[in-house]
Amino acid sequence: MQGMMSRWLYSGYNSNNGSSGTVEVDYSPGFFVVAQSTLRVVDGGGAHITGIAAYRYRDTPNGPDIPVNLGGPTSWAADIYRQNMTSTTFGISVGARQEATAVCNIFLW
Repeated sequence: MQGMMSRWLYSGYNSNNGSSGTVEVDYSPGFFVVAQSTLRVVDGGGAHITGIAAYRYRDTPNGPDIPVNLGGPTSWAADIYRQNMTSTTFGISVGARQEATAVCNIFLW
């Protein structure tokens, strides 16, 4: 393993409509990357969702970025792995009167 990055992601709290948010993490191409998102703390009843909402990769280290959007919260991936990734966007989403914290990890090989 060449390195690791971690980010915390907090959903926020909204008493009427729920809330969601994302964080994008950029890094250099040339690595085999494993990214994962896990819920750490949840509060309130109902669905609490975290995952990978989007990422970018390159076919070759010097090629152009190719964006991949995974859609809405129910389509987010819990983990992804790919050679020459350059960015991962982690997401979190909760309903009304709920909140959650996620741990987002990136491993560079």
